[in-house]
Amino acid sequence: MKRIKNKQKKFYPCKVIALVALLLLAIMGTGFAISDNDKPQYEIRYDYVVKEGDTLWSIAESNVSEDEDIRDWIRKVQDINGININKNPLHAGQNIVIYRY
Repeated sequence: MKRIKNKQKKFYPCKVIALVALLLLAIMGTGFAISDNDKPQYEIRYDYVVKEGDTLWSIAESNVSEDEDIRDWIRKVQDINGININKNPLHAGQNIVIYRY
């Protein structure tokens, strides 16, 4: 009869340490990515009725958040509403969709 040797798997502490280190880095990386955006931003869209003398700039002044460029806000509102100031300027009574954070 042949004797069967009991082979035990070798324990490799270097591999375990490397795996734990990778997991910690992954967890820490995720935590840092989340903390970059410390305040959640919710976009609220609503209808706005253009008043006499309103311009996109004057509407933007009261709706743009502190950390947003007013020109970017105006471009986005133009895109949302299909507004081209040269072809179809704003007029009193017009309904447009604007947003605020």
